[in-house]
Amino acid sequence: MPTLRFMRVFREKGPAEARNYWVQHMSGVTKHAHAIRRINEGVFDPAAAEIIIGPLDMDLYVLDTEELS
Repeated sequence: MPTLRFMRVFREKGPAEARNYWVQHMSGVTKHAHAIRRINEGVFDPAAAEIIIGPLDMDLYVLDTEELS
């Protein structure tokens, strides 16, 4: 559920910063992180997951990883 703070970040800084906020402060899980989790559980095939959602390391390029660590 979006919060007022999330919506402010989205409005003032755009969707990329809102996504970072969602992951860092709202316990959001990206589709790539979810796919990796399911691959590690043996549920998803890595090759099929990449065909469907794209490169599995996309979060490294899209998210502000300095703040995530």
